[in-house]
Amino acid sequence: MEIPLHSEIGSLDINSGTFSEEGTTVISLVDIDSGEYRRKIDTKTVRKNVTIPSWLNYEAEHAGINVSRVLQEALMNVLNVHRNF
Repeated sequence: MEIPLHSEIGSLDINSGTFSEEGTTVISLVDIDSGEYRRKIDTKTVRKNVTIPSWLNYEAEHAGINVSRVLQEALMNVLNVHRNF
């Protein structure tokens, strides 16, 4: 989604705003970091090489465990973040 262009503060008319009939209009300045936001919502996958002991890989395969999923869940838990989708 494209971010709309900013408005010049001097061109704003508080008497004709969206909520002007509901009471006092407040003009607010909003500062965003669109790069950070886009990184957080990015759902593409990234390939990472992880080294684990052979015996552990054997156990995970025989248990039908998706090692990639477990790693993702562990990282989200350690970082205290949640899935974006």
